[in-house]
Amino acid sequence: MLLVLSLAGTPAMGAFAAVTDPPVAWTSFTIVDYTFNGQPVRDADGDASSDASAGSGGINPSRTDISSGATSAADASAANCNPPVAGGLCGPATSVFWGYYDAGTAYTGTQCSNPAGAGYDADFQDDFIFFRVRLNGDPGTNGGLTSNHWNVLFDIDGDGYKEFYVDIDGTHAGGNSPDQVNIFYENLNSNSLSNATTALRNVYRACNTTTASGACATSPTRVINIGDGTGEYYLDVQVPLIAFVNASGVQQLCPDTPFNLFFSTSASNQNPLQKDFSQPCPGVSQTPEQPCSFGDTTPVSLKHVSSFPDGGRTVIEWETAIEAAHAGFELYAAGPGGNLERRATGGLGEALGPSHGRRYRTTVDAPVGSFWLADVDIRGERTWHGPFFVGREYGVRDDSHPIDWPTLARELAAHEHTGRGVARARAG
Repeated sequence: MLLVLSLAGTPAMGAFAAVTDPPVAWTSFTIVDYTFNGQPVRDADGDASSDASAGSGGINPSRTDISSGATSAADASAANCNPPVAGGLCGPATSVFWGYYDAGTAYTGTQCSNPAGAGYDADFQDDFIFFRVRLNGDPGTNGGLTSNHWNVLFDIDGDGYKEFYVDIDGTHAGGNSPDQVNIFYENLNSNSLSNATTALRNVYRACNTTTASGACATSPTRVINIGDGTGEYYLDVQVPLIAFVNASGVQQLCPDTPFNLFFSTSASNQNPLQKDFSQPCPGVSQTPEQPCSFGDTTPVSLKHVSSFPDGGRTVIEWETAIEAAHAGFELYAAGPGGNLERRATGGLGEALGPSHGRRYRTTVDAPVGSFWLADVDIRGERTWHGPFFVGREYGVRDDSHPIDWPTLARELAAHEHTGRGVARARAG
């Protein structure tokens, strides 16, 4: 996903960030579903016998089970699972999320080439990235975390192997060895760590909440009892963008870096694929090791789309929840013969404030029945949204959550001719 990110503080260039760097307020983040093949990730609830997206170590205890809100057979279904899980039953809730805090300084795409030792431009020095995983048990205990690992792997070159690895490490006992968030960098054809000591790039203290004062005031992690009757919990983490450097201290993850994510749990940081994971992966036992199925790279999340006829014209409005390394939108509608044609194009819309998206409005000088939106990233690649039908409203303008795309996709599944039209448009 192309990003604009954010997290805690400003570590020294080319060195470990200080554990006293403060996080930003949790309310700073716009949080959206993380997706696989355009749909929110929903992992099977339960142990490895019912969840094929799991490692050889078994999904035990429950706090290492990445979950989806299945509380009974009535709300658990194989159809809910995304990606599909052989023999698995998934609930209706999203399993993993991401978000970012952009402090508001525009990024022009050039500052990330500066060596870390030469200093970073302020454009992304204060940006943070956020991750959330839904768990089947409480990962917090006595002010800290239980003795497990919760992991987020980053693939920044598209090869199916991690380069960066965020390790929420609850195996420390407190005192001089508090629980911590480790940022590892190791660019090998492997999703395990060959050497955790040399791969460690930055470290932060971790608690089960961020307090107003005291040792946990600098915690970039928190545990939330979801309180929806499932008995499940969220584990949240935020990390500063400038924590993602290589062994030489040179920035590798920039606001315009495309990346894909993979969430997992484990008993150690050497093998993050030991217990549960959010998408399919053969694990680390093969020789040579096979790549994992990382998730999507969508940089834009829509939250509201509406349209209405205006005489012989059509007015179309839409709003985004998150935009990252985004160049603008293109609007496509059916032309003669049913093929999609580009009807409007433009740059960025009205800004809604830091860490939020933008509002757009365009007028097509012709009647339109249905349309698609393509968001274009700064590399010129397009991600498609739709179809949308004129006169209907999708999402909620004042809601900070994105549209429920799985429900929308099922609702529009009968309109296969539109799908064929967009396929022809893409091919053209």
